[in-house]
Amino acid sequence: MDNQKYQAISLKVRLLATLFSALFFLPSCVTTPKPYEGRQISGLWEAKAQARDLVSNKITAISLDITAATPAFLRLDVTGTLGINLATLVMKNSDVKYALYRQKKFYQGSLSDRALLPLFKMNLNPKLIMNICMDLPIDDEGWSCKIGNNNLVDSCERATDGLKILWSERNGEKKRVVVGDKNFELQIAFKSYTPMDQTKVESNKSPFQLEPPKDFTKYKIP
Repeated sequence: MDNQKYQAISLKVRLLATLFSALFFLPSCVTTPKPYEGRQISGLWEAKAQARDLVSNKITAISLDITAATPAFLRLDVTGTLGINLATLVMKNSDVKYALYRQKKFYQGSLSDRALLPLFKMNLNPKLIMNICMDLPIDDEGWSCKIGNNNLVDSCERATDGLKILWSERNGEKKRVVVGDKNFELQIAFKSYTPMDQTKVESNKSPFQLEPPKDFTKYKIP
């Protein structure tokens, strides 16, 4: 075989190899999800948390069971040591209500930044718990967020009062999130995530149902 034929065959081999490589890798490039696409739309999270009053330096250890379904369904069950029920919160669309079991108080009203003041002593809209669980940036007015190299949100801050949310130590769905301002801080260690059947969201046995116990005093959310 002369040199000219050898070069022609070699060129064809290289062209075929290049074409095969392009065809092989193209599907993975095309189907790679964009940032925040493919995030779970519903699920159950189990977490341990530490609530700290920065003024009195009082620290309370709690457990959180969170059930969420985008765009606007949320349930938060708060328990203390020995599994004592402390609070249950339910959000449906623009309404929120929660029961504080030790105080025998039941709050109900519309979503607002002040809705969780009786529970966590900070101006945090309950709908932002959805962002915290699902690693989503906050697009509300006044908030600014930073996205990390993994295309997930690293931190968000509200300019008006300095409230910050920091995500760290991610390992799959496990992560640590710190939410706080100058007066109060909530550190949340997410331990597990379980997908939820979307059909349960609007069923009669939906977890997003909460009625005030008969002996509870009712309050309008501030």
